[in-house]
Amino acid sequence: YRIGVYEPIAIKNSKKDLSNFRNVKFEPSISSKIFSKYDSAIVATEYKEFLEINVRDFLNLKDKTIFDGRNILDQKKFERQGIRYIGVGIWEYKKFILSLGICFTKNLI
Repeated sequence: YRIGVYEPIAIKNSKKDLSNFRNVKFEPSISSKIFSKYDSAIVATEYKEFLEINVRDFLNLKDKTIFDGRNILDQKKFERQGIRYIGVGIWEYKKFILSLGICFTKNLI
């Protein structure tokens, strides 16, 4: 498994905390090219920068799936573009989606 991480603020701490994991790659930016490298994305922080990402960039994810761990993104915008949106900890289709402590996937941004 390969995990891509983009952390614009706490990069120093993130690199230290994840230094024992050989499958973690830190991305220098969150450009539209990044998305085609990975299957899915997890938003784990509420940085304003993540709100400004073009929704169409997420179409380049192989699985076209986003896990929004903070429920900061507009679910309807993603679904209109054909992207599977999973808001962690929200009520959806009469089914409660449990909060994830850790998520494994083939490739992950």
